[in-house]
Amino acid sequence: MAERERALRIKDNVQRMRKLVEDLLDVASLDAGRLTVRPEPCEAADLVRQAAAQVEPQTQGKSLRLRVLPTPWRRPKPAGDGGR
Repeated sequence: MAERERALRIKDNVQRMRKLVEDLLDVASLDAGRLTVRPEPCEAADLVRQAAAQVEPQTQGKSLRLRVLPTPWRRPKPAGDGGR
């Protein structure tokens, strides 16, 4: 593996770990009543694409393929806090 690839992989892992720590701090703040979640309707397809984009790098080099197939969403839109 080239030096640049290793550096990029390290950078990606650091960003993932930072996000995990931020999420854990949010959970602790929510549990302590110091965080307000503002749910808003969101697009389910966007949530799925974002989740797939986060795990897709883990499939590389493992003979795995991740596919996201479009399917119409006929239920009410899910709600989520876009910043979290």
